[in-house]
Amino acid sequence: MILVVVEAAEADRVSEGLRAGIGLGLRGDDVVVVLSGPAVRFAGSDEDPRIARALRTLGELGRPARIAAEAELAELVGRARALETWSSAGATTRRLQIGDREIEVAGRARFRAGGRAIDAAEVVAQILGSDGPIVVK
Repeated sequence: MILVVVEAAEADRVSEGLRAGIGLGLRGDDVVVVLSGPAVRFAGSDEDPRIARALRTLGELGRPARIAAEAELAELVGRARALETWSSAGATTRRLQIGDREIEVAGRARFRAGGRAIDAAEVVAQILGSDGPIVVK
C-alpha cells in the first residue's frame, strides 16, 4: 500500500497532496490518503473548491481521504510500502511525528554548487520553461 499523508496548512499544498493521491492510484495501486495536523481543517469543508473536488474524486474512486488518529497513522505507516508526505511549503527537511516517534521524510533534492544551494526541482522547471538551448557543463 502507498500511504499519502497530507498535513500542510496551506490550501494549495493540501490540494496538491490530494491530487497526488488520486494520481498514484490510477495505475491500480492500493493508495490510502490521510489528512493530519493542520490539513484536518479542510476535511468536509467547502473552503477551497480544489480540495472539495479532490476529496469528492477520491470518494468516487472508492478510496476516500480520511482523518487518522495517531494510533491509526502509526499502524498505516508500519504497513505502507511507500510513504509520501505533503507538508507546508518551504520545509527542506520534512518530519512526520507519530507519538514519540519521528520519521524523517526526504524532501526535494538539494545540491551545492558554487557555494550556494541549488534546488533540483527549480532547475528542471527553468529548463522546461526556457525558450533556447540548454548547455550543461
